[in-house]
Amino acid sequence: MGLARDELDLVKEGKSILNRCKPDEPVFILRAKDLLAPAMVELWIAAGIAFGVEQEKVEAAKFLAKQMRIWRETNNPKLPD
Repeated sequence: MGLARDELDLVKEGKSILNRCKPDEPVFILRAKDLLAPAMVELWIAAGIAFGVEQEKVEAAKFLAKQMRIWRETNNPKLPD
């Protein structure tokens, strides 16, 4: 959860969540460019709180949603293709 370049570095180091996924495991990636992304992260936050996700993970998601909204101020968000 964070910047694409940081996640790519973690993949190379074997420390990414993607390194823990099975090769045939479906995953879902949201980009800040997607107009729906921050709202979807905020829905995940609400569900995470309801299901008891650890606070550190919830706070990281809150920060990410905020960063997505900030990024969109100077970039060109759009609906997904």
